[in-house]
Amino acid sequence: MRNGYIAARVIGLVMIGAQVVAADPVIFPLDKIRPGLQAETLTVLQGTEVVSLKTEILGILEGGIGPGRDLIVAKLVDSKTELTGAVHGMSGSPVYVDGKLVGALSRRLMLFEKDGHCGITPAEYMVDVANRGRGPSGPGLVSDRTPMPTPKDFMFLPSPESRSNVLGIPMSLTGWNDSWEPLKGKWKTLFPGTLPISGGSSGKTNRELPKVKAGSPLSVVLMSGDVSMAGTGTVTWVEGEQVVGFGHPMLGLGPLQLPIAPAEIVTLVPSYLRPHKLSNTAEVCGTLYQDRLAAISGELGDVPEMATYRVHRKHQNQERPDWTGQLIKHPLLTPRLVMLLGIQALMEPQDFSETFTATIQTRLSFKDQPDLVMDGFYSGGVAARFDAVLGQMIPLAQLFAKFGKQLSLESVEYSVVSYEQGEVWSLRSLETERDEVEVGDTLKVRVRLKNDRGEEKELSMNWEPPEELRGKRVSLRCAAGSALNLDLDFSINASRIEQPADAIRYFNQSYRNNTLYLQAVSLDKGVLKRGKVQANLPVTVYRTAKESSFPQTSAVTDTVVWSQQEQRIQGMARGIVAKGITIR
Repeated sequence: MRNGYIAARVIGLVMIGAQVVAADPVIFPLDKIRPGLQAETLTVLQGTEVVSLKTEILGILEGGIGPGRDLIVAKLVDSKTELTGAVHGMSGSPVYVDGKLVGALSRRLMLFEKDGHCGITPAEYMVDVANRGRGPSGPGLVSDRTPMPTPKDFMFLPSPESRSNVLGIPMSLTGWNDSWEPLKGKWKTLFPGTLPISGGSSGKTNRELPKVKAGSPLSVVLMSGDVSMAGTGTVTWVEGEQVVGFGHPMLGLGPLQLPIAPAEIVTLVPSYLRPHKLSNTAEVCGTLYQDRLAAISGELGDVPEMATYRVHRKHQNQERPDWTGQLIKHPLLTPRLVMLLGIQALMEPQDFSETFTATIQTRLSFKDQPDLVMDGFYSGGVAARFDAVLGQMIPLAQLFAKFGKQLSLESVEYSVVSYEQGEVWSLRSLETERDEVEVGDTLKVRVRLKNDRGEEKELSMNWEPPEELRGKRVSLRCAAGSALNLDLDFSINASRIEQPADAIRYFNQSYRNNTLYLQAVSLDKGVLKRGKVQANLPVTVYRTAKESSFPQTSAVTDTVVWSQQEQRIQGMARGIVAKGITIR
């Protein structure tokens, strides 16, 4: 490959109307690279016009990309980039020497680099990505080498590829607000290799853009519509319907199916820290199939299926405009996008207040699976808003962590009704008129609560022990729904759930935070062995399992709920209070 010409893998340089005319230049061999070679780099600085930038080759940095993968070092010496140098968004800009493709502009050499030094990914490495074609396919595709999220770190995974000095992909965000500050520091692990940039990715440009060609901007679309997200880089070459670009990964996820779209550049923003292109994204025009170390590769034409979203909001009894759009289907990325969409709905600055009360319903519809429906009630301060986000999103993330390859999201709907005042009640005590009760008798239960203003109130409930508790001693407890939801620990129960439909039904049993649950409970000890619970074993067996060092065997304690009744309150409840009762 290094000693000969490789044809038919390079972009056409001539546009006639809106049609790409494929030329047949060859790749400039890597072993022919010498300091002082004069090159030209094709990119768009504004609008959709591809321009040429004078470039000087400085040499080769051996192993500069990775083991056995060299980096071509160059310098932009054109007056048009004298102020900016190489900017984020130029990733993929093709570089030519004597009409032959050297590779794709892909790196700045230093964070505050200011005089045009840059790195070029050799075209030979990018050809390998192009030759992989579509690769494995199917809805819900995810690479086998991509780690699935766990309940602990589902939203914050390390990047699967090196990002050292890579020109980041500007991730244009439309319709996003700035009130989710605590998550901003996690952006690099949510979407590694990208830079969040405000505005420009709605997919609703006012005019039709020309088809992509060498040096054209290309967007990978994650969301479109009122709330949208798209990462924009540059095309290195087009051959027929195949598009190759970026010169480095988008997210480094290997084989996948994501929408791609043409884009236009609004302007270049100069900055020593983060110079970047501002862009607008047009309608989706194809599919990205490969996301690799040296390049991305896709095809124009067919577009992947996307899920739909709708956010309905009502604040202080006033309707707000709905947000609608589409988002990608991907086991790793979809839960993150749904989570961020929920944050948008709960953190809308126009309706933000220090204290709040909100009812939230999240409905996720999957192909050939039951709907996941989470009804929530939250009240309190800013921290309670994040409790609301996590309460709604953790079940989704845990569901995808175990069954991601089996799920295809069809739609997500949020309904949020909010008010600018909070009401939180903490459970203080549970009292009964006696500690023993006959089966068939009615026991009066009094529960005391106190709110954050110091006000107290008492609620009364009646409990009748069922026949199956005759001769037993149980714990009669009053629990807030928020406390009981903490016991819905999918990481413990996941091994017992083998089908996604069962997991969805499990999460649909969540408790309401504005409701008190009076329960008669007892604890049963057992052993979890190879995913199966064995209960009612001798105490010695339980103790042995508890001390076992084998990961497939462990001691477990199951809570058995014998009876339950509910009482809704005005506000959010927290805590658990209990008392032992003997049934005769």
